[in-house]
Amino acid sequence: MQPLLAISQNASHVSSRLAIAAIDGNLNEDDINQHLMLLRESSPLVTRFPEVKEALETFVEISEAVSLEYSIKAPTEKITHALTILGVEYQRLDGVIGKVLFELDSEKT
Repeated sequence: MQPLLAISQNASHVSSRLAIAAIDGNLNEDDINQHLMLLRESSPLVTRFPEVKEALETFVEISEAVSLEYSIKAPTEKITHALTILGVEYQRLDGVIGKVLFELDSEKT
């Protein structure tokens, strides 16, 4: 259960930091990369939950793409589009984690 909560927290951090960077133009790449590394390292911990693993890997790939868009100073429209996709993937990941946590909790009772 703990790895799932950590994934949710790290994904939230990455998603919000990338969105904030769109507003203030200040991307802390070290911070983003550190949290992406933690997310990548979490992937083997969730092999029991293939839907979480798949959503996590997709989220990480899109986060890396958004970060790259910032680093190459892509047009605002392109970054906004990438952030929209990232937001959808974050919601999907968070929803899948919530579903798994609910199922795990239901098994206990």
